[in-house]
Amino acid sequence: MNLLPRSIEYSHWYTPSGVAVHEVPRADGQGMRPTTVADARKKGLLPSVTNVIGILEKPALTAWKCEQAILSALTLPRLPDEPDQDFAHRVVTDSDETRDKAAGFGRDFHSACSDYLQGKPPSVPISHLTHFEVWKEWADANVEKVWMTEQIVVGRGYAGTTDLVADLKGIGRSVVDFKTRTPQKLKSGFKLAPYFDSDCVQLCAYDMAIPGGFKALVSCLISSGTDCTLNIHRWPIDDHHRAHRLFVNLLDVWCLIKKYDPRTIIDINATLV
Repeated sequence: MNLLPRSIEYSHWYTPSGVAVHEVPRADGQGMRPTTVADARKKGLLPSVTNVIGILEKPALTAWKCEQAILSALTLPRLPDEPDQDFAHRVVTDSDETRDKAAGFGRDFHSACSDYLQGKPPSVPISHLTHFEVWKEWADANVEKVWMTEQIVVGRGYAGTTDLVADLKGIGRSVVDFKTRTPQKLKSGFKLAPYFDSDCVQLCAYDMAIPGGFKALVSCLISSGTDCTLNIHRWPIDDHHRAHRLFVNLLDVWCLIKKYDPRTIIDINATLV
């Protein structure tokens, strides 16, 4: 029984000059399709930071996906005389909708934060308003100067889009990443959005691609549940150094797995400047 769709290897990709190429034209000329690693090899594209980090196993994310699938199987009504395979497919589809809803919440939240930091009126869905207000209160009290927000940066063999680079109160120049996550319940009963080592690796990769020397790495985590808890975590310097080594090695492994080394690509436009 084949329940899951065939896996397609694609993610976000960029040109060496920092232009996003997340989609390419279909061969038949009928619209666009997601960019794959095969396209990247032909066009000389750079993988995103999350693309590279994606080769790491993510136990918490895997557990969450399994939990959603189990919940779908337990709560989805069975149709009369419905074959097992048809029901199983509906369970997978229902579980995927939960995942897509969570991803949509994250995109909307990031967009609202970016708009606000750029002085634009944020277009925030009513369902997200409370979460945004909690974040806005923190930003008003702590963001002293914005250097960049939702800006593409290019490193050696990779690229990515930063959420925020800013001077933070009591911290200084910082690379900040916003995460919306399902809260975890602590023994005290208080709920917090969890952070993971991969968050530090992602921040470190951005830091390596941004001129200006050492910057603090800060994860801004907000619970996607009704509690709207905000958790600010500044990564210790030891984690910063470890994350640097880890990302460099991850990129090396990524190149070996994909049989493609974007570190050899030279931006022709940059060499002419």
